[in-house]
Amino acid sequence: MTLSMPVQKTNPPDPLTAETVLPLAATTMLGKSLYQLLPLTGSTNADAHRLGENGAPHGTLVVAETQTQGKGRQGRDWISPTGQGIYATLLLRPAGLAVEDIPLLTLLAAVAAVEAIDLTCPGLSPSIKWPNDILIQQRKVAGILSEAAYAGSTVDFVLIGIGINVNTPTEALPVRPLYPATSLAVEAGHPLSRHVLLAHWLTRMEDWLQKLMDGGHASLREQWMRYARMAGRHVTVQQLSETIQGTVTGIANDGALLLDAADGQTTRILSGDVC
Repeated sequence: MTLSMPVQKTNPPDPLTAETVLPLAATTMLGKSLYQLLPLTGSTNADAHRLGENGAPHGTLVVAETQTQGKGRQGRDWISPTGQGIYATLLLRPAGLAVEDIPLLTLLAAVAAVEAIDLTCPGLSPSIKWPNDILIQQRKVAGILSEAAYAGSTVDFVLIGIGINVNTPTEALPVRPLYPATSLAVEAGHPLSRHVLLAHWLTRMEDWLQKLMDGGHASLREQWMRYARMAGRHVTVQQLSETIQGTVTGIANDGALLLDAADGQTTRILSGDVC
């Protein structure tokens, strides 16, 4: 069991600069074409969306030291204390990826985040909560928000926004009724390097994106299920208009969560909160 420990406020300086992050990322495209570090912004997703509309290339990365309007799923806020976490958005133009495969990019980003955390601080055993949260001991440490921009019937670009509570002290974490917020430093008991973690995430993102482009859909789904630890679990899905219960059997090709209900019918879940 991981014990939560207080984090000292005097964390060592850990700037997220091109000089600290990009040389550590073993990528050829992601983060290399255009890197923007913003001391303060409203939302990195909104910034990346504007860049995408103006033709920013595949692999563009926007990072902020703090956000005033950080975006979470279903219109929720993402609290972004200055200099404590990773608040970033990656712009992808995945040429050759079918439209129906776009939802898999959220799963891909979550798998990459778990692997990046494992590489940066082994032993924390992070897991994935469908579809976009990263948990440690059932406490939320990171979230992912994916958004697609279309040009007619084709995808123009995809935004993968990620927020990770890295060195956020307990008193700066938001209060959550379910899956209480935590940070990597709280769980590990010591501060962690934000730039090393971000570089690992970029590297794992590029590796998995290449696998997906090469047809590795099954391996991505298998790895997601492994980290989600949901196979055979009975879950409740709260949607806007109804509550659905069932046993998790897997992930569909388009990223939908598959449940076996009591009546034996298979239900596809595309949205909702799982608990």
